[in-house]
Amino acid sequence: MSAIESASVEKPKSRVWMWVLGLICLGLFGYAAFKPDVEGDIAYGVGFYLIPAGVAALIFCAVASGARESRWRVFGIIYGSLIAGHVLGVQTQEHRARQMADNFRQAVANFAEQTALEPGEIPKPITVQPATSNLEGDHGVIEVIGKTMLNDLALVQNEYLKAMEGVGWMTLLDADRLRQDTGMKESRAIITAAEAVVREHRAKSFAVIESLPDRAQRAPFRSDAVRREFLRGAEDGTARGRRNATASWDYEEKILLEYRAVIDLLATRQGLYEFGNGQVLFEEQSDADIYNAHMAKADELIHEQSDLAKRVSTEALEKLDAAR
Repeated sequence: MSAIESASVEKPKSRVWMWVLGLICLGLFGYAAFKPDVEGDIAYGVGFYLIPAGVAALIFCAVASGARESRWRVFGIIYGSLIAGHVLGVQTQEHRARQMADNFRQAVANFAEQTALEPGEIPKPITVQPATSNLEGDHGVIEVIGKTMLNDLALVQNEYLKAMEGVGWMTLLDADRLRQDTGMKESRAIITAAEAVVREHRAKSFAVIESLPDRAQRAPFRSDAVRREFLRGAEDGTARGRRNATASWDYEEKILLEYRAVIDLLATRQGLYEFGNGQVLFEEQSDADIYNAHMAKADELIHEQSDLAKRVSTEALEKLDAAR
């Protein structure tokens, strides 16, 4: 028998396990990269996937006999696939977070531009913006919640302006109307109606602000962790919104009190003044001083209210810039 005939013939080793491992790793990479709203940063992923990768490698090596000799290599490939996928997922989420902040910042800037008016500038209805997002996942959900809140606050403001116009607020100090208002009965009725309008819409604006946590609970978040994180932020946002709204509506009520004092003065001193060139001309300087003091105080409150609105808008935009 020849040496060739006596030599044992080895079967080529099967490489099927390598193809199977490749498909598994591809699936693990996709899972880590595209699972809904990746949690944590890269350091988090390094620790989070260590044990699952080891378990997956042991199971694979137990099933695929050809992989037993390369179990450490198998582990490295599985672990590397998970980490690579997690890195891509984190980067994707960071990009979405920046895009969400940019989108919402633009919405807040548009809202602020329409609400932070100069003293003496007549408020106009706020344009309602589409409460939509071009982002997928939970960042898109957060953007829609924020825009919906802005729209609801805009609707309350628009309704408030319409109601105040309806009770005749814009004509309160109109000289022609005042000249015909015996005993200032109509003017006092306007003030009383305006105070009721303020109370009503103060409550409505607070209802919108207080609804933020409930909106978060009902929103279609994919990740419970993101929902919990948003709820924690919603608590702070609700408290801040409540403080700012309280200050703004307090100004509104104080302004009405000054105008009520003006109307009361005109009622009690009727016959001791006349109207000329759209102004009230008092016979007594003391009456003129009181009238001017109340009007000056009203103007001061209007300036402070305007400054508050600008400050709130600036702080909101700065927070969004910091979140980018």
